[in-house]
Amino acid sequence: MVMLALAVIGAGLISLLTMRVELNPEVNFGTISIQTAYPGAGPDDVNELISRKIEEAVSSVNGIREVTSTSQEGVSVVVATFELGVNLDAALNDVRTKVDRVVNDLPKDALKPQVAKIDQTATPVLYLNFSSKKLDSQQLRDLIDDKL
Repeated sequence: MVMLALAVIGAGLISLLTMRVELNPEVNFGTISIQTAYPGAGPDDVNELISRKIEEAVSSVNGIREVTSTSQEGVSVVVATFELGVNLDAALNDVRTKVDRVVNDLPKDALKPQVAKIDQTATPVLYLNFSSKKLDSQQLRDLIDDKL
């Protein structure tokens, strides 16, 4: 029985060490966000005057898979998703160039668009919430900060 158990454990270790990562490869989805603030403007104005112009400019970048936008009161967020394997640093430079070309077409009151890469691997795996009946929120925050 001992020899059979050792054989099974040995086969398991050999399989674990020689297993390839085909079922769970490391994948990096390229995503770039363009945020533009337009204080005092309604969602329709933001959509017409900012989001659509940026969408049209960015959609001509090579390797784009999808361009979506969200227009809220005073804020436009355009998200460009790229195909797998696209060099995201080169794509970021291309997007910045395209956005810089339409900055003069945006309303004068609009702030300069902020272009940034979105790293999906940097999102938290776990969120923790704490509450207390004896401590107020600042005391609770201080207690947590001391323990971490």
